Amino acid sequence: MRLSVNNFRVLRDETIDFAPITILYGRNGAGKSSLIYALLTLREIITNPAQSLDALFNYGFINLGSFANVVSDHASGSQMTFVLSLTPKDLGRDSPHAEALQDYSSASLAVILTENAELTLLLVLIDRSDHALASLTVRTTLPYSLGQIETASGTFPGVGPVSIEWNGVTAKVATEVPNVDMLRLTELQTFINFPSTVLAHVRAVPLRRGFTRPQYSLTPMSPNPRTEDEIATLIANDRYLQGRISSYLERIIGRDFRVDTTPGSPFFSLDTLQRESGLLTEVVNEGYGLNQLVDLLALSLTTQNAVVSVEEPEIHLHPTAVRRLSLAFLEIARTQKKVFLISTHSEAMIVALLAAVAQGNAAPDDIAIYYVNDSGGTRFERQSIDSSGQLRGGLRSFMEAEMEDVTAFLSPRKGELEAGLS
Repeated sequence: MRLSVNNFRVLRDETIDFAPITILYGRNGAGKSSLIYALLTLREIITNPAQSLDALFNYGFINLGSFANVVSDHASGSQMTFVLSLTPKDLGRDSPHAEALQDYSSASLAVILTENAELTLLLVLIDRSDHALASLTVRTTLPYSLGQIETASGTFPGVGPVSIEWNGVTAKVATEVPNVDMLRLTELQTFINFPSTVLAHVRAVPLRRGFTRPQYSLTPMSPNPRTEDEIATLIANDRYLQGRISSYLERIIGRDFRVDTTPGSPFFSLDTLQRESGLLTEVVNEGYGLNQLVDLLALSLTTQNAVVSVEEPEIHLHPTAVRRLSLAFLEIARTQKKVFLISTHSEAMIVALLAAVAQGNAAPDDIAIYYVNDSGGTRFERQSIDSSGQLRGGLRSFMEAEMEDVTAFLSPRKGELEAGLS
């Protein structure tokens, strides 16, 4: 999975390749959050194009403003570009379609936005020889009418000539070839829609206290749950999710989790249990770190969420809990076939992931670590990891700070220096 972004906030022309765990680290203001917001913007375009241009930058937990606020350098006349590319391998080894799609190199979805609300959308399928087998282009303005149909044609291995219809959200593939292999046609349609499908299941876990009340009631759910009432309802409606949250919360911070319904009322509470003391406590009355963990685990463990973006999950957590959370991310990514995009300032988190590689509990390819270098403009620099968990170039921003402290600590004080000279 690859994401390219052009002219969005500080991201002038950046591309990153995702691993199951993708880590962004660097100084404050370097551009880590911008990548997360770029992915959310692309999601908004594809899942809900029938909205205004400026609404694309409102993600529920934060509103970045207008196109002029968000475009790089606030430059008039500029355009933004977002490209998401996926390969058959991204479907997963267990997918019944992955092997059948080996004739294809990638399916890419590109979006170009202008300040005049002009939208250009390109859907491209590439073969193993890097030739475009089909390219569908939609040119329109926002809000986009979902009744608008664009068509393209192409010839595909094992299928033959096909027509592709795009309604702004999904593509439909059809052919007039007699006796066509319908399974092959279905696999092709699955792959063409793969970028849109992935984007529809992108979720963000922002920096926030997850739950602020002792009781909740069931509330209507939106396709992209954002509010704490929706998250509470999501948990209350899925007892299997409750069990998964409890399992990981116990491992990370030593608490059981449960949902308790008030008899004779429509209300329920989100509670934790201390096993040693038997004390039952509402999540709102727990510390910030535990409260935040329940919210994070709920969104991370929801089966439908395929890509989970998390901003600084280490906030308010003890280093031991940070380490355990890092291992939880690895396990969830592996067992539930998820991708995590995590921005962090935690050395403990990165070291825990590298230690998992060194101990053979993760492969180097399971983790992508990017140093976000903002010296002379934002650049995402991927650092390679070897089989022993060594990170090429080291933890750069952390090392610089530590060296400053060591230098200051070892430098002789002025009075001591003068005494030594006398």
